[in-house]
Amino acid sequence: MNKTRPPKSPEIKFDEKAGKYYLEYYDPRTGKRMRPRISNRRDIAAAKANEIFQEMKDVYMGMDEQKYSDITLDELTKHYFRGIEGRLAPATIKRYMTFANNFIQFMKTNFPRIQTAANVRRIHVEELLIHQKRGGDKPKTLNNQIFIIKSLMKFAVEEGFIRESTVDSIKRYRDVKQYRKSEFWTRDEVKSILEGVRPSWKDAFEFLYVTGLRVGEMINLTWGDVNLDISPPTMTIQSKDNWSAKTKGIKNIPLNSRAVILIQKQPRSVKHNRIFKGPQGGMIKYDDIHHRLDETLDKLDLTGNLHKFRHSFASHLSEKGKSLQSIKELLGHKNIAQTLQYAQLGDGHLQSVSESLLED
Repeated sequence: MNKTRPPKSPEIKFDEKAGKYYLEYYDPRTGKRMRPRISNRRDIAAAKANEIFQEMKDVYMGMDEQKYSDITLDELTKHYFRGIEGRLAPATIKRYMTFANNFIQFMKTNFPRIQTAANVRRIHVEELLIHQKRGGDKPKTLNNQIFIIKSLMKFAVEEGFIRESTVDSIKRYRDVKQYRKSEFWTRDEVKSILEGVRPSWKDAFEFLYVTGLRVGEMINLTWGDVNLDISPPTMTIQSKDNWSAKTKGIKNIPLNSRAVILIQKQPRSVKHNRIFKGPQGGMIKYDDIHHRLDETLDKLDLTGNLHKFRHSFASHLSEKGKSLQSIKELLGHKNIAQTLQYAQLGDGHLQSVSESLLED
């Protein structure tokens, strides 16, 4: 930071799409523009702006040097998550925070004398991993834990909080992926679900089935993402300011005729530019749409979740003899192995294939 220039208080702005206040300022240690989303309440955003402004003044006056040379794991974690706030999906950040808290709590319980980030050593992390492995955690979970700890320590080095990271040499666990057979609903079961769900949610559920989209992709699909005036009509899946798509970059997918009809049925909302809406016209909330499916499945004595529409989409295409490569492109998978776990064939279909051997 150029300390000859006094810091400015973060600006408080409102994001109409997200319905939240956010702050805009330049981080005094990195020079990066920060735009964290804070709350739908302006008073909370203002309090956060005051807190950040005080820290900026500390940096300007040089009062932060001793504080950051002895930065604790709690303080390091707070700064790390402030830096990524608004850049990743809320669910992703929540998952990262779980792993960070695992690390902090383990250190406090088992190594209470190690309070600063500078004193963390590889052996401490290895002890945590041994503890988690004995508790039944799988390689994927352990590798996520390693990733977060390494990210925290790398951030500490980049920000000048510590001189070097002592955990970079920790190796990931070998994770042999087992692509298991994914469950899916039969066509009759899908039909029963669509007939049994509350009418205000039927179009959103059917769109998930006829496109194979992930739930977040459907919820965040905007009118600007679809082009119904070309042949074939298409939709574009891409990240938004307040939502990160799982598939990086831009993904263009052709729309079938039923998907086009479902889009054309939707009235435009004055509250946002998303195509599919909640019952009151607002944006669909993840909890609401999950609950609506759960209540429908309970009535039908079926099991599953919203992602099962995606499984069913791929499996039903596979049963119709469509190529795995084609299904892979529609699902947006990077490799065919991912598609294999979705494009499974029902037992009835397989039995009829087997019987065909006996036909003249």
